[in-house]
Amino acid sequence: TSFDWRGTQTALLVGGGVGIAPLHFLASEIAKARLAGEAVPRVIFAYGARNAQGLAMAQEISAIVDEMLITTEDGSVGGQGFVTGVLPMYLNNETTVFSCGPTPMMAATLRLMRANGLEHGFFSLENQMGCAMGVCMGCVVPTRQGYMRVCCDGPVLAAEILDFDLMTSFSAP
Repeated sequence: TSFDWRGTQTALLVGGGVGIAPLHFLASEIAKARLAGEAVPRVIFAYGARNAQGLAMAQEISAIVDEMLITTEDGSVGGQGFVTGVLPMYLNNETTVFSCGPTPMMAATLRLMRANGLEHGFFSLENQMGCAMGVCMGCVVPTRQGYMRVCCDGPVLAAEILDFDLMTSFSAP
């Protein structure tokens, strides 16, 4: 499964760490569609890092999105704090969230979405995948719809089915 941005009014991309790569790809795909004359969403990219050294591709991303929000934990670039601190003002009925990055960041993003009455969004999970074919069951995560294999059923899962509390209490047999 991949990010489904078509029909979205505002795409809020929320990421950090290695999660920046798939979000950069998503922003690039939307930018290409815009150049081709397609109707595309407004793209807001919320990028969080520990410090300035953790910001990869920030200039490239900034050039292809409508708005770039940068936060660093140490305040060396952008706002100081976690990237989730800038999200509430952007969470409304016109916004679809697309997120990838550290699990605690994605869990906090989903909690903020739900606190603002939003369920629709997409999260790309970064689980270890042993075989990448669904056989080893090493990437299984519990969801509201039962267990799912990140390698086959994901890695992008809809926010509606995710429950990070289930995931953090889950331990594989």
